[in-house]
Amino acid sequence: LYGRKCKKMLDAMDEYFPKTCTYTRPEGGLFLFCTMQEGNSAEVLKRAIENKVAFVPGSTFMVDIEKPTSTFRLNYSMVAEDKIEPAIKALAAAL
Repeated sequence: LYGRKCKKMLDAMDEYFPKTCTYTRPEGGLFLFCTMQEGNSAEVLKRAIENKVAFVPGSTFMVDIEKPTSTFRLNYSMVAEDKIEPAIKALAAAL
């Protein structure tokens, strides 16, 4: 199930995300780690929430959570398969 969801999310990201955003291609686990070429993921999160999607900004995993970072984490385990592509498309618009 998770492998299928991961593939679906990666396929949607390949199609909709800007090419300046890179991300992991995990062989296991529940998360995708993304890096924007520039920008602050906390600011992008505000726009993403307006599009009814969310992610965990990279600053959450840093010692200084106030320091801007261009990284973020996506989780594919909790979202229904039929919601993945529309959510990634909405997130891509925020990026």
